[in-house]
Amino acid sequence: MKINIINEFKQVNIQIGKSIFGMNKNNILTKYPSPLQMGIIEILIKHKNEDISQNDLKKEMCISKAAISEALNSMEKKNLIKKIQSKNDSRKNIIVLEDSAIQTYEEIKKDMLTFNNKLLKNISEEEIDIFMNVLNKIKNNIKKEVD
Repeated sequence: MKINIINEFKQVNIQIGKSIFGMNKNNILTKYPSPLQMGIIEILIKHKNEDISQNDLKKEMCISKAAISEALNSMEKKNLIKKIQSKNDSRKNIIVLEDSAIQTYEEIKKDMLTFNNKLLKNISEEEIDIFMNVLNKIKNNIKKEVD
């Protein structure tokens, strides 16, 4: 049996997006960062003791210079980050998280954990293990195609 797995993932992604938007419709556009911005925040938290530049983020996230620039400018306007000129290279800006970004990230993480638990309701540990195994195989197949 052949299924269109891409279409299935797309439908699930749309449903999750609608659910998340519905959970936060009163403040999602003003308070919550976009998924791209959340990814940036996660990377900056993960590398909190390192100097991370715009170019470093671009490379780690595999996105265009324009996309990362737009996201960072928006985040700067929302006071989620600040850009500081590198001491080692005056051409580079180091991206630093503001306390508000960390607080927002923690709030969203808590909301997502609650939502995650709702998604897994009535699904056994065995079913989750099988799903994760298949999902990891799909991710590995994708990685092999890209590399």
